[in-house]
Amino acid sequence: MAEQRRLTTGALLPLSIGSVVALYTILFLVFNGLRFAPEKDETHFWPTTQLFSERFPHDLELLRSYNELNTPLPFIIFGGLERWFGLGIRAGRFLNLLTSISVILAIIATGGHRARAALAATGLMIFPYFLGTSIFLYTDMMAAALALLGLWLHTRARFLASALAFMMAIASRQYMVAFPLAVAAHEFFSRSCARTDQPRKLRWPAFAWILPTIAAASLLAWIGVFGGPAPHRAIETQRLATADAVSVFPQHSLYFLSSIGVYFVLVETMLFWRWQELAKAIRSRRAWIAAVLLIAAFVLFPPLKNLNYDIESMGYLDLALRAVMGDGPRVAVLCLLAVLVCARWRQINLAWWLLSLNAVVMMKAHIGWDKYALALLMSLWWLKARGNLDESPGQA
Repeated sequence: MAEQRRLTTGALLPLSIGSVVALYTILFLVFNGLRFAPEKDETHFWPTTQLFSERFPHDLELLRSYNELNTPLPFIIFGGLERWFGLGIRAGRFLNLLTSISVILAIIATGGHRARAALAATGLMIFPYFLGTSIFLYTDMMAAALALLGLWLHTRARFLASALAFMMAIASRQYMVAFPLAVAAHEFFSRSCARTDQPRKLRWPAFAWILPTIAAASLLAWIGVFGGPAPHRAIETQRLATADAVSVFPQHSLYFLSSIGVYFVLVETMLFWRWQELAKAIRSRRAWIAAVLLIAAFVLFPPLKNLNYDIESMGYLDLALRAVMGDGPRVAVLCLLAVLVCARWRQINLAWWLLSLNAVVMMKAHIGWDKYALALLMSLWWLKARGNLDESPGQA
């Protein structure tokens, strides 16, 4: 492959373990050893963490009444750190920082080609919310890392351990349900389409899709505990507009696709010099069909702002476009970015299922935000590092 030949000649922005450690050391020092007052969502995440630090085990009333929209595992872990070590908010921040660097080192270590893995790790670190969520007491890093762990374990045929990791990811953020659903769909349809004369290793047992389905169903248990998609107090306080079963925001799903277009498709094209491949994909019939459908979707559901939420902008991408253009051109650019995403995947494989199921789940997100792309980007760059991003459904 042309890409493989380019990689053998050297890597753009190469990373090594030493340079990654140096970067994170600098980040740690710049932010004063993670000693700074709670900021942004930390102003309510930290009081919630303190609630969970007061006693263990936690009673059902606390699980039903804490004032946050996401599932409680991060607060339970952060609270345990506070209960055991008493280091304040720094302990949780430090855990996120260690998780972040572990993800980067894992991508570099598990990549099948050193230069490709280094570039993939670079691509992930270019996403501004990756390092941003690494230094704050946020729940995203833990949830995304657990989803990635579930994928890694699944590719190693550790199906039960993978399902447990997916359950923990869902126990950290509800929208992580997209990952076991994507794995289950990929395995089910791959097995359904596989010929019986294929090698045995390509015909994994039925629990390759049954166990991730069970993992996805763990979300129903949380809905049962909460009596809804989140604790009622948080739903009322934060005015969750998608709390009922039928309320969806297609705008947020479309913005999510546009974010993947910027933070993955364009970044991958630049880092791996895939301009010819992208141009060919754009000229394909699939891209034109996607363009027609997406134009209709963007006309019907233009992602102009967050609906029913105090913060109108939807993240760095939205802010950058707002700074240079009006509403019409901004929606046109977002639509073009979404078309690039659809053109990028020419076959239905694991990456396609991950992208599709995440996009579907994002319609239930109460806000549109670049940050919600973190978990999917982490998984896509990991697949890229392994050389599995474009593999056909039948490959093991």
